[in-house]
Amino acid sequence: MLCASLSLALIFAAYLHQHRREAQVTQERAEVLMAFATEQGFAFWVVQGTIMRGWALATQGQGEAGIAQMRQGLTAWHASGQELERPYFLALLAGASGHVGQAEGGLTLLGDALALMAQTAERWDAAEP
Repeated sequence: MLCASLSLALIFAAYLHQHRREAQVTQERAEVLMAFATEQGFAFWVVQGTIMRGWALATQGQGEAGIAQMRQGLTAWHASGQELERPYFLALLAGASGHVGQAEGGLTLLGDALALMAQTAERWDAAEP
């Protein structure tokens, strides 16, 4: 139980710093989460850490590498059957895409996120990122 609680605390810390646009700290929290979750065999948490680390990398000037990592994480997230938080992750990827000059692709991703929100009624982070 303690291991799951630590994983949850680490991802929430990464989310907090992402919302504050603190990319370096987001990356640090995501990397600690990824290492711990890998050690514990928590693939669910590794994927979330991967997406958050990708956002942090893209925001800090490593756009292509960050976007690739985010796409890898989103693919794994979707393949696992998860839909919760997917609009948020798509919005993060859209922002990263815009950051590297791929505005049209980012707008398409935002459209996908909005369509998914309409389908699932998930709205926990509708005004962000």
